[in-house]
Amino acid sequence: MAIELWNVLDENGNATGRFHERGKLMNNNEYHLEVSVWIENDNGEYLISQRSPNKTFPNMWECTGGNAVAGDDSLTTALKEAKEELGIILDPRNGRIIKQHLPCSTVECQGLIDVWFFRQNIDISTVILDPDETCDAMWASRKKIKQMIDDGIFISVWHSYLDELFLYCDTHDIPGYNTFVKIEPIEKGWSEDKKYYVETADGQRMLLRISDVSEFDRKKAEYGMMERVYKLGIITSQPFGFGLCDGGKSVYSLSGWLDGEDAEKTLPFMSETEQNEKVIICDIDLYQKSPFQNAGNLGIVGSARYVSPEECIPDAVMDEVTNVYTMGATAFALFAYGDRSPEAWLLNKGLYDVAKRAVNDDRSQRQPSIEQFITEWRAVK
Repeated sequence: MAIELWNVLDENGNATGRFHERGKLMNNNEYHLEVSVWIENDNGEYLISQRSPNKTFPNMWECTGGNAVAGDDSLTTALKEAKEELGIILDPRNGRIIKQHLPCSTVECQGLIDVWFFRQNIDISTVILDPDETCDAMWASRKKIKQMIDDGIFISVWHSYLDELFLYCDTHDIPGYNTFVKIEPIEKGWSEDKKYYVETADGQRMLLRISDVSEFDRKKAEYGMMERVYKLGIITSQPFGFGLCDGGKSVYSLSGWLDGEDAEKTLPFMSETEQNEKVIICDIDLYQKSPFQNAGNLGIVGSARYVSPEECIPDAVMDEVTNVYTMGATAFALFAYGDRSPEAWLLNKGLYDVAKRAVNDDRSQRQPSIEQFITEWRAVK
């Protein structure tokens, strides 16, 4: 068997001029280069492979990757590993490093991993497995990969950067991405949008929303309304950008960040008078003088849990009775986590009945005005 030599690197990834023979223990503070290669297709799936039974971590799933032999740089190693393990030829123009020199230690050696991302469509039937390396391969969604990790059949110890990888896939083609110095996920909110807090190199703070491309028309309408509201001089988020991202699979919007406090944290510390009299506008999905008609191409604006039936009907009238529905839906969001069943309601039955009337699909059965809704709400003992 031929001897495989590695370049010995220092902790910063710089070549020391020394070499190390694979299979022998490395000295302290000595490292070698490894690569992990993630390949994504136009469906948002990733090409993963199953390790051969005769390798360490037998039959476990992973992305393509391996060790750089002496003389090979990171890109050369990424292309070589894909060819050796899966028989595929990657286009170097489709690849870029998203994490560099990520420490990874094993019993035998200490590696510095370069994480490569390639966007390339590959017919799974053209994959040629090397029986010494791999025994199976497939395209897998993010959800499936995370499920495989939970099931203990995907090597997770080497892929602690998965969330960062997926975030990169979502955002790297957004104009101005190279100026982002901080991107933090926001877990709050009712919508299914992915939401992130973003800071740029010049100190700009923004809210980034990402939705499936199937939501493009609705999100475009929402963004257009936000632009119109902002131009009216109303204090709301400043719109900064809208378009497609993640290779056209998602739609994004960027708007200015507004500081605030969660109502669930703030309201308990307010007196009853403050709670009744203080008005806090938390979110505006649509601002237009009432009544008006759905133009027919507006679509559903905002989270579906707050949308009245008439908002889904072209040319239907939307007015204060529509706002009553929104008030009722908001009550269920606050006091029943969006569930409109009596069992989920946290307050008394009288208040449940007020809220339930407000979300009646039949407009004639709702309270005729916001004032009437409030009157009925306050009258309940």
